[in-house]
Amino acid sequence: MDTDYKLLKFRYRDPEYDRIREWTPRYETEEEVPEETDQETEERYSNVENYSDAMIEGDYTPYVKGTESITVPAGTFETQYARVEVDYAESDPETGEPIGEADKLIYEWWISEEVPGNMVRYSWSRPSEGITLTGHLKAITTNRQSQLGSF
Repeated sequence: MDTDYKLLKFRYRDPEYDRIREWTPRYETEEEVPEETDQETEERYSNVENYSDAMIEGDYTPYVKGTESITVPAGTFETQYARVEVDYAESDPETGEPIGEADKLIYEWWISEEVPGNMVRYSWSRPSEGITLTGHLKAITTNRQSQLGSF
């Protein structure tokens, strides 16, 4: 990421081939991106579908539902609990019209400034299919080496 948190390169281990792979996003040039007005910023954050931009930019305040003390393998932390529920439906690529049944996705974050990266726990779920993915902070360490050779 650059200093404005713009993704420059995404590096990951491909589990199918057990290889390190890279993906570089393509962006419009800065000159082509219009300056956003205060009203547009407000509309962007009032639209729940843009929650991921807010989380990446660190402005998750609109989604905070309260505070929770949680315990993970790395310890016990006082966290801000943020939750977003997204009504989701597949769309026809040509018309943009919804197809199939509407569904719901639920994103949850437990955030603390006490930990590097601020994320203590994360959860994504799709209740209609009984699917939940979670992750949590295992340990806080120093002098770690990148397994992907990224830094």
